[in-house]
Amino acid sequence: MGLLDLRGAVVSTDAMGCQKAIAQTIIEAGADYVLALKDNHPALCEDVRLWLDTEVACGRLPAQETVKKDHGRIEIRRYVLSICSSVDQARFAATVRQHWGIENQQHWVLDVQFGEDACRTRRDHSAENLAVIRRMALNVLRHNGPSRDSIRCGQLRAALSDDYRLRLLLGQPSSATA
Repeated sequence: MGLLDLRGAVVSTDAMGCQKAIAQTIIEAGADYVLALKDNHPALCEDVRLWLDTEVACGRLPAQETVKKDHGRIEIRRYVLSICSSVDQARFAATVRQHWGIENQQHWVLDVQFGEDACRTRRDHSAENLAVIRRMALNVLRHNGPSRDSIRCGQLRAALSDDYRLRLLLGQPSSATA
């Protein structure tokens, strides 16, 4: 058995995780996988989109579509079950939503607010160490700062005030957070 017990789990991954060997390892661990593809690989994304559309049009793959009004707009989601190991359409749709929820709630914030994608640190373990520090800082700001503050505002306030920064780290309310 590997380091993690994945039996019955669904593992979603994108970018570097979309490899046959990784998918095979997940299957051997008793889990299902969902491989996500984003538009930052435009040629591949377009090829896959064209293939999925063709398979749906020919009736070889079922598509599920949901329409929901949320955040002042109509959201139409179309799920085509193919690039994964599960055959449960509802579980697949839920996994896809969770995957993109993580992408939007954490990865996007880490890139935009902390400049993670622009960081070119590569020596030894420095990239991994900085990634851990960024995630710790994000969690401290989200869970210990005032709910009315944006991440950017919390970063600025912490940079300018030793007292505020200490209270954030200790999880203590201050007059600025009350």
